[in-house]
Amino acid sequence: MPSIKFDDFYHNYTKSPERKAAVEQFEEQLKASVLLSELREREDYTQKELAELAGTSQSTVARIESGTMNVTFDTLAHIVNAMGYKLEFNITHL
Repeated sequence: MPSIKFDDFYHNYTKSPERKAAVEQFEEQLKASVLLSELREREDYTQKELAELAGTSQSTVARIESGTMNVTFDTLAHIVNAMGYKLEFNITHL
């Protein structure tokens, strides 16, 4: 079976506007996941401690951090606020 480079596959896959939009949305979700995880660790909270502080479950924090939960802005803002931070977003032209 011939091999294909990921970059070639990705380029061909994202030629479709629908697929490209889906990939970009997933990338943003992953960024939020990584940023929450890094902030939690920097503030020295366990997932359980953060969940208790934010009034949610440890499994919710874990699902957000793993990228398996499509977190809403409100939920993420609430969790970030519980650590004493403010969540902001911006809109940029494509």
